[in-house]
Amino acid sequence: MTRSLPEKTFEHWCSIHLNYRYRSHLQMWWPSSGPDIDAVAIPGSYGKRIWLELKTVEWNVAQGRHDLLIDAKQLDAYGKQSVPDYYVFPVPDWQGVLGDSSSTGWLGAVPASELAYQTRSKERWFVNWTFVVPGHLLRRSLASEIATALARGTSMDIRIAEIKSGMLNWIQPGLTTISPILWKLFWEIMETCGSPEYPAQFIVPRGIGGLSSGGPIVLRSQLVSALKLIADGKLSAGGALSEGLQLYEQSELDDYRAIEADRGSLADGFVWADMDRALVFIEAGGLRL
Repeated sequence: MTRSLPEKTFEHWCSIHLNYRYRSHLQMWWPSSGPDIDAVAIPGSYGKRIWLELKTVEWNVAQGRHDLLIDAKQLDAYGKQSVPDYYVFPVPDWQGVLGDSSSTGWLGAVPASELAYQTRSKERWFVNWTFVVPGHLLRRSLASEIATALARGTSMDIRIAEIKSGMLNWIQPGLTTISPILWKLFWEIMETCGSPEYPAQFIVPRGIGGLSSGGPIVLRSQLVSALKLIADGKLSAGGALSEGLQLYEQSELDDYRAIEADRGSLADGFVWADMDRALVFIEAGGLRL
């Protein structure tokens, strides 16, 4: 099988869109392979952060379809970290490999390189066929496959979906209740501070009013209110902003639990094997609260 579109190209398009959408309110960190990474200092502000796992798809010429595969051990490892993860993947409407003659009918007069830009590609813009699924939903639905991979002690790619003519069909029975959402809608949800199904790690000033008295567990709505105060400029640099940062991770549904800064490290003993994973941080000023 061959990649239906180059992985690095897909990553580049996603980065272009996010940088255009959020300007200076967004920071991205693409980890290098091998060494541990301590990114507690990223960001240097307050807001929320998530992991993006960008996956391309494979063209299966014998079956005339695109296949979506994920690494079960990798999926399990992501679930052990404090920053929520999201899988991002294309759902192609073309045949073959993008840019080859087999995709010409779908591309028409649009060069493949211009699919990154709405003004140049119109309805073929990559945003219109890029989807997102929360990692926690995949872990819940693929629990048995993950257990098998861990028992083997080796990486195990699972074919979780096949795509024909822009239609995605889940292969694993446990995934049938999951509905991927479009890339653009996903960011609209993130901008309004998510939901129980779309969590993030929140970074707020330590001791900010309403959180310090609530104990180690707070509501997502409280964290949203804290970020709104920051975005509206209602906290002075000499006040709560000078007390340092406090990290919160999802505990259950809309409950969030305070965690120590060292637990927010992006290393967490994880050995990076891929270059297709990005930490995305949106500052409070880039949110719609």
